[in-house]
Amino acid sequence: MPLIIHLVNTPQAGVRDAYQDAWRELDAHDLRHPDGRQLHVAWTVDDVLHVVDVWDSAEQQQAFMRHLEPILDQVQMKIDAPEPGEFLQVVQPPA
Repeated sequence: MPLIIHLVNTPQAGVRDAYQDAWRELDAHDLRHPDGRQLHVAWTVDDVLHVVDVWDSAEQQQAFMRHLEPILDQVQMKIDAPEPGEFLQVVQPPA
């Protein structure tokens, strides 16, 4: 069963720039599409970044986090503990 993870950063001025810097590093390390991640959605509310990822397994998410954590340190972004949940559904209009 897929796992959904909600990540929230500690409020930070310039969080949008930090997020973009993190993506540049992820791309430099060929980590844009890690094994097992089905979906990535990110948005900001003021100085807070929210991320929802859907993963095939907790192990795959944890493996990715081992790569992501040093990148977040590099771009000076701190996140709260991930909130895992049971994936129910995504509703999209028909193609």
